[in-house]
Amino acid sequence: MSVYRVLFVADTHTGSTVSPWPEGHPLPDGGTWQLSRPQRMLANFWDQMLEEALAFDHIDAIVSLGDLVDGGNPKAGLITDRVDYQAGAAVELLAPLRELSERFYVVRGTEWHTGKGDQHVTSIARDLGATPIPSTGELTWPELYLDMDGCIIHCAHHIGGTSNPMYEATAVLKALDTLMLELMSKYGKLAPNVMGIVRAHRHRAISVSKNGRMGMVLAPWKLKDNLAHKVAPESIPEIGYGVMEAEDGKLSGWVRTFDLPLPHIERGA
Repeated sequence: MSVYRVLFVADTHTGSTVSPWPEGHPLPDGGTWQLSRPQRMLANFWDQMLEEALAFDHIDAIVSLGDLVDGGNPKAGLITDRVDYQAGAAVELLAPLRELSERFYVVRGTEWHTGKGDQHVTSIARDLGATPIPSTGELTWPELYLDMDGCIIHCAHHIGGTSNPMYEATAVLKALDTLMLELMSKYGKLAPNVMGIVRAHRHRAISVSKNGRMGMVLAPWKLKDNLAHKVAPESIPEIGYGVMEAEDGKLSGWVRTFDLPLPHIERGA
């Protein structure tokens, strides 16, 4: 039996000054944005992800797990507050990745960034030929139950966070167990046998497994912005993506994170 493989990417936040931006993409005034040194580092990581993805013999599906654009809030550090231009840049950024699989799913993110019902992301999903919800034709999914050759996983953007990294796995296992109990209580023997969950949102990556089931939280593609420096000054940024595989009724997977440079240490005279 062949491996069923899914690649996950989340929290690209295109439009933020500390997120990837395709070099040369136009701005509303007709100019272009000069990439900062951190953005060039992110661009190198993005290219490395593409190279690693190309090394697979196949990818059955690619899932974008929310917050594709950063939105138009003036309090954020933005390249432009024109969300339509952010969306165009996100399409240019994601297009090479999207070409690696026939199936491409867009799961909704945080309305603060992506608009009510992910309205700012619909054009991105359309331009990239995202797989629609069969019953409605809607291109962005509030949640996604994905059958990976008999192993069902549940994909959603949001998950609780913690200020203590020692407890990062707690919310993941809690979400997985809660979902299993909810499905069993509502549907009994007809309940889908969910073996894994994938989440994003909290900008911290982790992968945990227990009793043959698996939970994964994805790393983002956004470095620390002003809000992160305020609410989580002790945190170290994480950048990366995730892969989950199903083979012979078993799940496996990993979160790939890239090595960031050491913090600058300012030394006294």
